[in-house]
Amino acid sequence: MLKPKIKVAKILDKLKIEYNLIKLKTRGRNVGCKELFKDPESTFKTIVLVDKKGKRYAFSIKLDRMIDFSKVKDIVGNKVRLAKKEELKEEGFEPGEVCPALVKLPLFVDKELMEFEWFNCGSGDLAYGLEMQVKDLKKVRDYKLVDVKRF
Repeated sequence: MLKPKIKVAKILDKLKIEYNLIKLKTRGRNVGCKELFKDPESTFKTIVLVDKKGKRYAFSIKLDRMIDFSKVKDIVGNKVRLAKKEELKEEGFEPGEVCPALVKLPLFVDKELMEFEWFNCGSGDLAYGLEMQVKDLKKVRDYKLVDVKRF
Protein backbone atom coordinates (compact mmCIF):
# COMPACT_ATOMS: atom_id res chain seq x y z
CA MET A 1 0.00 0.00 0.00
CA LEU A 2 1.33 3.43 -0.92
CA LYS A 3 1.50 5.63 2.18
CA PRO A 4 0.61 9.30 1.79
CA LYS A 5 3.52 11.58 2.61
CA ILE A 6 2.07 13.52 5.47
CA LYS A 7 4.50 15.02 7.96
CA VAL A 8 4.39 12.19 10.52
CA ALA A 9 4.89 9.57 7.80
CA LYS A 10 8.07 11.30 6.63
CA ILE A 11 9.44 11.35 10.19
CA LEU A 12 8.56 7.72 10.89
CA ASP A 13 9.97 6.56 7.54
CA LYS A 14 13.23 8.38 8.22
CA LEU A 15 13.48 6.67 11.63
CA LYS A 16 12.55 3.30 10.05
CA ILE A 17 9.59 2.92 12.40
CA GLU A 18 6.75 0.59 11.42
CA TYR A 19 3.33 2.29 11.33
CA ASN A 20 0.00 2.32 9.57
CA LEU A 21 -1.91 5.32 8.33
CA ILE A 22 -5.63 4.74 8.51
CA LYS A 23 -7.73 6.56 5.91
CA LEU A 24 -10.69 7.84 7.87
CA LYS A 25 -14.17 7.55 6.44
CA THR A 26 -15.12 10.67 8.37
CA ARG A 27 -12.74 13.52 9.05
CA GLY A 28 -11.23 13.13 12.51
CA ARG A 29 -13.05 15.88 14.35
CA ASN A 30 -16.26 15.45 16.34
CA VAL A 31 -16.90 11.81 15.52
CA GLY A 32 -16.94 8.77 17.76
CA CYS A 33 -13.84 6.60 18.00
CA LYS A 34 -15.66 3.55 16.61
CA GLU A 35 -16.10 5.41 13.32
CA LEU A 36 -12.41 6.26 13.20
CA PHE A 37 -10.28 3.35 14.29
CA LYS A 38 -10.51 -0.42 14.05
CA ASP A 39 -9.53 -0.75 17.72
CA PRO A 40 -11.09 2.11 19.69
CA GLU A 41 -9.91 0.56 22.98
CA SER A 42 -6.29 1.43 22.13
CA THR A 43 -7.02 4.87 20.68
CA PHE A 44 -5.48 7.88 22.41
CA LYS A 45 -6.32 11.57 22.01
CA THR A 46 -3.72 14.26 22.53
CA ILE A 47 -5.01 17.41 24.16
CA VAL A 48 -3.18 20.73 24.44
CA LEU A 49 -3.59 22.46 27.79
CA VAL A 50 -2.49 25.97 28.80
CA ASP A 51 -1.58 27.11 32.30
CA LYS A 52 -2.28 30.52 33.80
CA LYS A 53 1.17 31.74 32.75
CA GLY A 54 0.48 30.77 29.12
CA LYS A 55 2.76 27.71 29.06
CA ARG A 56 1.39 24.90 26.90
CA TYR A 57 1.49 21.17 27.48
CA ALA A 58 0.29 18.12 25.56
CA PHE A 59 -1.46 15.25 27.33
CA SER A 60 -2.32 11.94 25.66
CA ILE A 61 -5.09 9.88 27.21
CA LYS A 62 -7.40 7.11 26.05
CA LEU A 63 -10.10 8.50 23.81
CA ASP A 64 -12.91 7.36 26.10
CA ARG A 65 -11.35 8.89 29.24
CA MET A 66 -11.59 12.34 30.76
CA ILE A 67 -8.62 14.28 32.11
CA ASP A 68 -8.53 15.04 35.82
CA PHE A 69 -7.49 18.70 35.86
CA SER A 70 -6.49 18.55 39.52
CA LYS A 71 -3.97 15.79 38.68
CA VAL A 72 -2.65 17.92 35.81
CA LYS A 73 -2.26 20.87 38.19
CA ASP A 74 -0.18 18.67 40.51
CA ILE A 75 2.03 17.66 37.56
CA VAL A 76 2.62 21.08 35.98
CA GLY A 77 2.30 23.24 39.10
CA ASN A 78 -0.53 25.49 37.86
CA LYS A 79 -4.19 25.34 36.93
CA VAL A 80 -4.74 24.59 33.25
CA ARG A 81 -7.45 25.02 30.66
CA LEU A 82 -8.04 23.61 27.21
CA ALA A 83 -6.16 25.41 24.46
CA LYS A 84 -8.24 27.68 22.25
CA LYS A 85 -8.45 27.04 18.52
CA GLU A 86 -6.05 29.93 17.85
CA GLU A 87 -3.52 28.49 20.30
CA LEU A 88 -3.72 25.11 18.58
CA LYS A 89 -3.12 26.81 15.23
CA GLU A 90 -0.01 28.47 16.68
CA GLU A 91 1.23 24.95 17.48
CA GLY A 92 0.52 23.87 13.89
CA PHE A 93 -2.71 21.93 14.46
CA GLU A 94 -6.44 22.15 13.91
CA PRO A 95 -8.73 20.60 16.53
CA GLY A 96 -8.64 16.82 16.12
CA GLU A 97 -5.22 16.76 14.41
CA VAL A 98 -2.84 16.80 17.37
CA CYS A 99 -0.32 13.98 17.04
CA PRO A 100 1.88 12.96 19.99
CA ALA A 101 4.76 12.27 17.60
CA LEU A 102 4.56 15.78 16.10
CA VAL A 103 3.63 18.08 18.96
CA LYS A 104 6.62 20.18 20.10
CA LEU A 105 5.28 20.78 23.62
CA PRO A 106 6.19 18.87 26.78
CA LEU A 107 4.30 15.58 26.36
CA PHE A 108 2.65 13.65 29.18
CA VAL A 109 1.13 10.27 28.36
CA ASP A 110 -1.32 8.45 30.59
CA LYS A 111 0.09 5.19 31.96
CA GLU A 112 -2.72 3.21 30.34
CA LEU A 113 -0.74 3.40 27.09
CA MET A 114 1.61 0.76 28.48
CA GLU A 115 -1.22 -1.81 28.42
CA PHE A 116 -0.98 -1.99 24.63
CA GLU A 117 1.54 -3.14 22.06
CA TRP A 118 0.06 -0.88 19.34
CA PHE A 119 -1.96 2.29 19.75
CA ASN A 120 -3.95 4.62 17.53
CA CYS A 121 -3.80 8.40 17.63
CA GLY A 122 -4.13 11.55 15.56
CA SER A 123 -1.69 11.86 12.70
CA GLY A 124 -1.56 15.61 12.27
CA ASP A 125 -3.96 15.28 9.32
CA LEU A 126 -7.73 15.05 9.81
CA ALA A 127 -8.02 12.60 6.91
CA TYR A 128 -5.79 9.96 8.56
CA GLY A 129 -5.32 8.21 11.85
CA LEU A 130 -1.96 6.82 12.92
CA GLU A 131 -1.30 3.36 14.32
CA MET A 132 2.13 2.62 15.76
CA GLN A 133 3.82 0.48 18.38
CA VAL A 134 3.94 1.93 21.87
CA LYS A 135 7.68 1.16 22.16
CA ASP A 136 8.38 3.34 19.11
CA LEU A 137 6.93 6.55 20.51
CA LYS A 138 10.10 6.98 22.63
CA LYS A 139 12.16 6.71 19.43
CA VAL A 140 10.31 9.72 18.01
CA ARG A 141 10.18 11.94 21.07
CA ASP A 142 10.54 12.04 24.83
CA TYR A 143 7.51 11.94 27.11
CA LYS A 144 6.63 11.38 30.74
CA LEU A 145 4.23 8.66 31.87
CA VAL A 146 1.60 10.00 34.27
CA ASP A 147 -1.81 9.13 35.70
CA VAL A 148 -4.22 11.87 34.64
CA LYS A 149 -7.47 10.03 34.03
CA ARG A 150 -10.56 10.97 35.99
CA PHE A 151 -12.53 8.17 37.61
